[in-house]
Amino acid sequence: MGLGDETGNEAEELAGTAKEAAGEATGNERLEAEGKAEQGKAGLEQAGESVEDAFRRDWVPVPHGPAARRARTPGRWHGDAVPQDPP
Repeated sequence: MGLGDETGNEAEELAGTAKEAAGEATGNERLEAEGKAEQGKAGLEQAGESVEDAFRRDWVPVPHGPAARRARTPGRWHGDAVPQDPP
């Protein structure tokens, strides 16, 4: 995704780390749990963005129509082999 999303996730993770540390220092279990939850949420968002980036990077559109079928174009992903007709 964009730089703003990555920066936002890193800021959220940092805030979660700070909350967790403050909760540990004060003995506030609720604050500590909120910090861990924020860190987990930021990590999941980062993972989702990584999957989306990989999908956008590897996706290759396939042309449609009779000419495309005659040309035996590869499948929708890099490296996909199209079975050939037997001789």
